[in-house]
Amino acid sequence: MADQLCFRLHWTCESPSHYNDFLFKTINNTETIDLLVHYRNNSLSSHPWKTPLRIGYNSRVQDRTLGIDLYLLKKVIVENRSVFVFGGWVDATSILLIIICILLQRKYVFWTDTPNIHRKRRWIVTIARNTFLRIAFMRAC
Repeated sequence: MADQLCFRLHWTCESPSHYNDFLFKTINNTETIDLLVHYRNNSLSSHPWKTPLRIGYNSRVQDRTLGIDLYLLKKVIVENRSVFVFGGWVDATSILLIIICILLQRKYVFWTDTPNIHRKRRWIVTIARNTFLRIAFMRAC
């Protein structure tokens, strides 16, 4: 089966949920995608699921040393044929990985809500954020 794989898919996500579990199990059942989900948190107190999650696909919880998941950082640098899915860009790991994907010309996509362009921020933060998002969206697959 390994010789039939088309690519490895690294998917970042906030925390396990039933709806994402269904999606990840379905992707995992294909013979052409090697899926690994990287959760930022094992669970959220705002969503205390009572049934088991993270079953039927490969996943891990990020280990953020100094705010960065070094395991995922290494994967972005080394795995030039992998595809990276970013479920948000709210954390330092995601922002750094998106920048590295741009610089190293890695394939990546976003799976998240649209940015809130009307939220009030300091002008310098607004300029930096808008510039980052414009470049990130232009370079995404």
